[in-house]
Amino acid sequence: MTGSKANLGKYSTAQALFDFVSKNMPLGKGGSLSNQACIQVIAFLLVQNQIIQPPAKLDTNSLDTIKLSK
Repeated sequence: MTGSKANLGKYSTAQALFDFVSKNMPLGKGGSLSNQACIQVIAFLLVQNQIIQPPAKLDTNSLDTIKLSK
């Protein structure tokens, strides 16, 4: 989900990506990550794909403001 083959644009916002991650990751144990762990996964993906730059603050209130689809 990083680099030239990343397709984060299929999610409208970082909130939609968070919803997917929180329900489906880790593989085989979907729904077992805490909200904070999901935020960390999302932050990693967004930084690696140059959508946000550190030290951007992410929390469950700010995810909807980050648009991923064009």
